[in-house]
This record gives sequence, C-alpha cells and structure tokens, in this order.
Amino acid sequence: MTDMERLGIYGIRSYEHRGEMKNSWTQIGVAFRNDDDSLTLRFDYIPTGGDVRINVRPITRPQVDEESTGGE
Repeated sequence: MTDMERLGIYGIRSYEHRGEMKNSWTQIGVAFRNDDDSLTLRFDYIPTGGDVRINVRPITRPQVDEESTGGE
C-alpha cells in the first residue's frame, strides 16, 4: 500500500489567539480506500466536546529544510 492509497484523518479545532481566529489540525487516524471506492476509517482517538470538525485528505509529509540537515 502506498501513501497515495492512505489518507489522513484530521481533527480541526478553531480557537481565538490575540483576537485572531486560528485552526489547530491534529492527525487522529488514517483512512484506506476499498476496492468499491468506499473508505475504511481507523481512529487513534475521536475528539469530543467543543467545536471540532473531522477532515479526510491525503497525508502530507513536512518539507525538510536542506540548510538544517546540512544539505544531505
């Protein structure tokens, strides 16, 4: 299975910081596409309380700064 077949499940919480609305994204599980194009969801946890939205999208890898890794 490749990363293209696996999707991330994210909990998105809105909050106010210094008078500005912000969103906090936390990966809370993964989704796998089935042969019939449906999704199987596996949650590490399920957010409760507050205004939390759940979003499913491709998993993105953080970009590594070449300067911080010595250009390797």
